[in-house]
Amino acid sequence: MKYYLLTIALLTHTLTYSQGVSINQTGNAADVSAILDISSTNSGLLIPRMDSTSIAAITSPATSLLVYQTGKDSGFYFYDGTNWTPFLIAGAVANSGWSTKGNMGTTAGTNFIGTIDATDWVIKTNDV
Repeated sequence: MKYYLLTIALLTHTLTYSQGVSINQTGNAADVSAILDISSTNSGLLIPRMDSTSIAAITSPATSLLVYQTGKDSGFYFYDGTNWTPFLIAGAVANSGWSTKGNMGTTAGTNFIGTIDATDWVIKTNDV
């Protein structure tokens, strides 16, 4: 019984003071700057996938929560503390690019298609 209690005490002590979790096939410890350190040479990270109704049903989402929306307007979305914000919209980076399906919230004279330096703006069709 004493050994059993000692084992529990040691495990609790070890787990309480862990700095990060490492998921890998090498047995390496987590990087000291990471709470979660995932590494692999042949696999990726699979983010939760759900439709927009399921995403909207998440109760009190944490700021920076990440999901992949399936169906209409599919792509990666993160919760910014107020709204679900897409990373990508129709191939354009959200909030920093132009969508091929249109844009909203633009201001004439502020938002434009072009360059702000001496580099030419080129339009191509079929790479010509």
